[in-house]
Amino acid sequence: MAGDLRAFGAALKATVPVLTLVRTLSDKSQPPRLWIVTRGACTAGRESDVDPAQAALWGLGRCVALEHPALWGGLVDLDDGDASGFEVTHLVADRPGEAGVGGG
Repeated sequence: MAGDLRAFGAALKATVPVLTLVRTLSDKSQPPRLWIVTRGACTAGRESDVDPAQAALWGLGRCVALEHPALWGGLVDLDDGDASGFEVTHLVADRPGEAGVGGG
């Protein structure tokens, strides 16, 4: 039970600031595109552990995509390998939607 409470707290810590940002940006007449970058939110066909807080953030992103399409840029989930800011910037500049960045 303590582990569940920690996971719930971590999910809140990850999602509440993003939800606050979404509320603020959705009031703008021409909002910027919002991209959510996570690490370990999805398995992308690999057998690995999923981070519950990151998965909650990914789920919030999918809701934002449906409820605020003018605001939506996309989702990127990184694996445990390093993806530089340069790689992520080029990935999100190329296309809207969902993507994974893996090291191998």
